[in-house]
Amino acid sequence: LYCGTGFYRPRDSALPPVQPPNETPGGPVYVYSEPDEWTDCGRPGDEGDGIITLVSYQGGLYAAHQKYPGIFVHEGGQDWRPVGMTQRRTISLTVYRRKLLCLANGNQVYEYEGDEAWRLTGELNRSTQNYGAAIFRGDLFVSSWPEGHVYRFSEDGGWQAACGRQGIGYQKE
Repeated sequence: LYCGTGFYRPRDSALPPVQPPNETPGGPVYVYSEPDEWTDCGRPGDEGDGIITLVSYQGGLYAAHQKYPGIFVHEGGQDWRPVGMTQRRTISLTVYRRKLLCLANGNQVYEYEGDEAWRLTGELNRSTQNYGAAIFRGDLFVSSWPEGHVYRFSEDGGWQAACGRQGIGYQKE
């Protein structure tokens, strides 16, 4: 069991400020090593104050920070190696049909091709941020912001609006 740390930054949200503000930086990753004990696995990269996503893929642990670009793979101990996406922020990582996918800040979805290479697999046309992914009955679904559309990955490699407009949008955040 792994845990990525972070801290809430109210200046980046439409929610009201929290008092007192949290000034403790996040970013390290921990592994549950025995009852009531967590072991520090280090910090992915040099920047970032909060891990937004962790995923296991082909025996490796992959992580991305909330507000900084780049994806990293854990190499043991406290060592992390960058694996690309250095020009885009990642919102979420998911594994689907043995492929590691990056839901980017924007409307793009990328597939990991190894080393530091990522290939664009499609764009969700009414999304500015692709948040979460879930597999349901063998299909991959992705949620989006700001309108709350849910998209389904189709067999032809495209994305289709799948479930209508389910979300509440940013006005009700």
